[in-house]
Amino acid sequence: MPNRRRAVFLLAALLVSGSGSAEVPVQVEPVANRSIVKQISVTGTVTSARTAVLSTAVAGLVADLTIDEGDTVETGDALLKLDAELAQLALERALAEVRQREIAVADARRRFIEAEEVGAQRGIARTQVESLRAEVSNDEAALAASQAAAREQQAIVQRHTLKAPFSGVISERYAELGEWVNPGDGLLELVATDNLRFDFRVGQDNFAALSPETPV
Repeated sequence: MPNRRRAVFLLAALLVSGSGSAEVPVQVEPVANRSIVKQISVTGTVTSARTAVLSTAVAGLVADLTIDEGDTVETGDALLKLDAELAQLALERALAEVRQREIAVADARRRFIEAEEVGAQRGIARTQVESLRAEVSNDEAALAASQAAAREQQAIVQRHTLKAPFSGVISERYAELGEWVNPGDGLLELVATDNLRFDFRVGQDNFAALSPETPV
C-alpha cells in the first residue's frame, strides 16, 4: 500500500513538472473603439419619382441596339438607332440645294450691284435694275426655304437615334434588333435612380435602430 501511494505521488509530481515547462502562446490585440453595425433584413418595394417608356419620333428599322435591361445610362446617351440611310441621302440632297441657292443669290446680287452702279453709263433702264433687285429678293427667299428644308431633314436624321432623356437604369427592353417600329411604340423603359422611394415593413423591436440617416 505505501508503494502504491508513492507511485501515485511520483506520477502527480511528473505531471505538475511537465505542465509547468510548456509555454502557452498568448495573442495580444490593441484596445480600440469600434462601431457596432446592426443589419436588418427587410422586404418591400422600390419606386422612382421618374419612369418613362421611351419611343422614337419616326418609323424605321432597328439597326443598332446594344443596351439591355439593368444597364445604367446617362442623359444624352444613345440607346437605340434606326436605319437612317434614306434620311441621310435626303439630307445630302437638301444641303446640295442650299449650296445651289447660295450661288444663285451671290450671282443675282453681283448683277444687281453692277447694274445699279454703272447702269446709267451703259444705258441700262431703271426698270431693269428694279427687276434685278426683285430677282435678288426671290433668290434670297428660295435660299431661306432651302435652308429651312435642310434643317428639317437634319432633325429627321437625328430623330432616328433614341437618346436617354435623363440618367437612370433600363428596367425593360421591348425592342429587338431588326424589328420595324413606329412612333409611339414602347421600346425601352427608363427608371431614374436619383430619387428613389423605399417602402417596407420593420418590426417594432427595430424602431429604435432606425433614423432618417440610416443607410439602406
